Amino acid sequence: MVRYELSAAAVLVLAGIASGSPINPEFGAPTLDRWMYPFNGGAGAETASPTFGAVGYPGFDDRDSQFIIGFETAEQIPAGLGTGAYRITHARVRITVAGGDFVYDPTHDEVQTYFSLENPEYIADADDGRPIELFPVGYRNGESLQTFTEHSDFGGDPIVQPAEGARNVFAATLDAGGNATDASRNVRLGLEVFSLAQGLTDAAKPGQPVAADTEFTFEVSLCDAGTRAYLATALNEGKLNFSVSSLHETVGGPGGPQSYPVWYTKENPLAQPPFDRTAKLELTVVVSDDPDLNGDGVRNIFDFLAFQNFFVAQDLIADFDANCQFDLFDFLAYLNAFNK
Repeated sequence: MVRYELSAAAVLVLAGIASGSPINPEFGAPTLDRWMYPFNGGAGAETASPTFGAVGYPGFDDRDSQFIIGFETAEQIPAGLGTGAYRITHARVRITVAGGDFVYDPTHDEVQTYFSLENPEYIADADDGRPIELFPVGYRNGESLQTFTEHSDFGGDPIVQPAEGARNVFAATLDAGGNATDASRNVRLGLEVFSLAQGLTDAAKPGQPVAADTEFTFEVSLCDAGTRAYLATALNEGKLNFSVSSLHETVGGPGGPQSYPVWYTKENPLAQPPFDRTAKLELTVVVSDDPDLNGDGVRNIFDFLAFQNFFVAQDLIADFDANCQFDLFDFLAYLNAFNK
C-alpha cells in the first residue's frame, strides 16, 4: 500500500477542495521527461526527444521512439482520496518543437495507411504528413507509475534487436477500466488504435512545414470511460504520465536527416525560463460530486445558477452523471448531491 503524507501546501489545497470545486491546477514543467528509445545512452539527461516509427523493421516496435512526460500532481491535487473522488472535466497537454523536418497533420491516419504497398489491405493516406499523438502509459517487467523515473531502464533483455515489445514503459490503449495494453506494435498487428488526443497548432496549416519553437496542444477527450478511469487512478496515486508518439519515417538511419519531430525536454537550456518551452499540463478537476460550484463554502441558489451556466455551456463540470451527455439526469444527479 502506498502511503501519502500531504505537505502544508497540499493540506491548504485539500481544505479548499472541501469547500468548493472545481479546481484548475496548472503544471508549468514536467517532473520527468524521457526519450524512450532503445539506443538512448543518456536517459534523463537528454536535451531533446524525437518521436518516430520503425514500421516494417523486424526487431523494433512500430512506435520505436517515444517521448514520456510525467507530472507529480499531489501538491495541487491531494492524492489518496480514492479513484471515485476525482472527476476530471478538462485536460490539456502542451509540448514544443525543438527541431525536425516534418509537415503538420492534424488528423488521425488509419492503420492501413502505414502498411507496405505490397499489402493488399494498404490504402493511401489522404493527406500529407503524419499525426502526433498523445497516449496513456502502460508498464511491464516490474515497473509501475510509482517506480518509473526518467533514469529507469528502457526494457528487459534483449534491449536491442530483436526486442519487440520489450520496453518497460509504453504508449498504450485502455479498456473501460483504464487498464493499459501496449500500442507500440499496432501496425504490424493490424490494430487500429486511437490516442487520447491529436497534436494541434495554429502556427502551421495542414501539409505545411512545422517550424522550430512551434507549440502543439493536445486536448484530451474525456468522453471515454477508460480515459476517465486512467486519469482518476493517476490523480489518486499523485502522478500522471503520458507518451507522445508519432509514426514518422526515418531517412538514412542513425545520423540521417531529422525527418520527424524533435521535442524540447526540461533539461534543454532553451526550454527553461525565460523561454518557457517545457511540457505543460492543465487540468480542471471536480472532487467527488461536490455541489458547491461557486466555491464559497455554502450551498445555495447561487450554486444552482452556476450549475445552470455550466449546463448551458455544455461544460463537463455540469455532467454530474459522467456520461458526456447533458440531459435531465444531470439535473437529478446534481440535486441528489446538493441534498446529501
